[in-house]
Amino acid sequence: MQEEIEKIVGCDESGRKTIQNAKEHANNLLAEAKEEVEKKKDAMSQELDRFRKEDVAKIVEDAERDAEKIVQDAKDYCKDLNKRFESIEEEMTAKVGALIRGEIGME
Repeated sequence: MQEEIEKIVGCDESGRKTIQNAKEHANNLLAEAKEEVEKKKDAMSQELDRFRKEDVAKIVEDAERDAEKIVQDAKDYCKDLNKRFESIEEEMTAKVGALIRGEIGME
């Protein structure tokens, strides 16, 4: 009977050691997983920073260049309109003057 009790106690101790080893292994795996998550988080943060600095800066630069072209095109269009209006105004002034002087008959 003593021998059986010793076997039971031995099995109990062995079971406790196995459980302790499993806990330690689980804790190690958890620590490794946390470390891996932190590494990935840092890498993603760096990639996001790079994107903000490089890609967003390029997008903004392209948008500013496009906006400058649009503004210049609008200015050129306004100048063209002003020239047309001046030309029409000169023509109308000449016609009114000619009409007043009687050079153009009213029909």
